[in-house]
Amino acid sequence: MESAKYISEHDRIISEEFGYVLAGGDLSAATEVSEQYLLGLERKAFLKLAMTKKSMERMQSLVTTGRPLRN
Repeated sequence: MESAKYISEHDRIISEEFGYVLAGGDLSAATEVSEQYLLGLERKAFLKLAMTKKSMERMQSLVTTGRPLRN
């Protein structure tokens, strides 16, 4: 999707983090995990993404203009 210009590089980074969380992280085999484990993965991914410059620009744009920024 990125090479076809449907999404930006930052959209790809976000989707990779999202996929990592949905897949349950870096597990070597099918393993049952707790809700707390998944929430921890989600929290780490959110904090990692929230600290990037492009994510901050997107949040600022949403607050000031009410529309998302596609950077």
